[in-house]
Amino acid sequence: MMRPIMLAIAACAVAVSPARAEVQKFSTFMRECVRDEITCRVKLRDYVTAADQQKLICLPQDVSISQAVSEAMSWLRHTGDKYDDGPYDDALWAAISTLYPCTPAPGPEPAPAPQPAPDAAPQGGQPSS
Repeated sequence: MMRPIMLAIAACAVAVSPARAEVQKFSTFMRECVRDEITCRVKLRDYVTAADQQKLICLPQDVSISQAVSEAMSWLRHTGDKYDDGPYDDALWAAISTLYPCTPAPGPEPAPAPQPAPDAAPQGGQPSS
């Protein structure tokens, strides 16, 4: 009695679960942004927030998440077309990592390399022949 129930549950699980999840193309993502900009901005906000919290990007202190999303959307509209056939998250990463890269903080100038001491004149003050 228990075995047929377990088989039925397993069969339902297999029938319901997708075999392979499709990754959304960037061109599809941008078309959806035209229809529903709010949902698009929410996805991008979540992406920017996660990247910022994980220190994968470095937002300047005077740039809010909302401003970063607006700048990334503008970048995607003007530059993102080369990502049209690729996964949308590749384009999102390209936008935010280009706009907000983490670069090493400028430090003090490195000390100049020591110069070799000039050859000392031979003892006695007379040049050698």
